[in-house]
Amino acid sequence: MIFSELKRSPKAYLLFRRFGAFFGKSVQSDGLKALERSFTIDEVFDLLDEAEMLNISIKSKRWFRYIAVIQLA
Repeated sequence: MIFSELKRSPKAYLLFRRFGAFFGKSVQSDGLKALERSFTIDEVFDLLDEAEMLNISIKSKRWFRYIAVIQLA
């Protein structure tokens, strides 16, 4: 299973708050909400550990995103 997720960080929030208005006020508002609701990498590891998922690989990507790969059976 593979999924891509926003990475919550103060730097990402600050940059989007400052420059997100170039995309429009509604885009800026939605983007800031998405960043507030996103997870840190540690939170994702904790959630997957709680769900007893094994063989997890998480890699940081550009633009405050990460890719999680979970090997299933």
